[in-house]
Amino acid sequence: ENNDILSSRGIIAGDDRTETVVESNFGLNNNILSTAIDSFCQGVYNPGTRECVPFNSSICEAAIDIPCISEWNKLVRAMEISRAIEKGSVLTLCADSTLFADTLMPLEIDVENTVLRCSDQGSSANRCVISGGNVQFRITGNVTGIEFRGITFVAASTVAIHAAGGSNAAVLLTDCVFTNHKGLAAVISYSGDIQ
Repeated sequence: ENNDILSSRGIIAGDDRTETVVESNFGLNNNILSTAIDSFCQGVYNPGTRECVPFNSSICEAAIDIPCISEWNKLVRAMEISRAIEKGSVLTLCADSTLFADTLMPLEIDVENTVLRCSDQGSSANRCVISGGNVQFRITGNVTGIEFRGITFVAASTVAIHAAGGSNAAVLLTDCVFTNHKGLAAVISYSGDIQ
């Protein structure tokens, strides 16, 4: 609402793999500034099809094919987006990547059906590493459908995964590797179910 944008590619820009579902009256009073080149789209522009769909929605839910993640801050941002739309996501780490965890704050997972996987295959053979940090991940609330697939957790100073969710919370670890942790344990669960 009330956006002044320089892009000639619309309020929401994507590519031919972007799927956007819109309903009435969210995108109000959006303007493309006169300094924008080729300002033909004031909605959702798809360069693959060269279509502009009007954007007037009270609810906006975008399912975007996000490239793999290779930096901790981008993983944190992707989780923030999942939290904001209250919808779980499949977050894919790039093969042969090392993400250095924030030393002070764990990445909190509190949205159901959140999957963190190593490459599209979710295999530890693809070498996706989460390294460092005090607590790398903290799971809170009564969330279910939380999965870690093929992730290698390295050198957390307290714990790699702190499962602090409610008694109905559930986490599935598949083909994960835990190494060189110096704290209480690699995984700590105070309640809930770890498989």
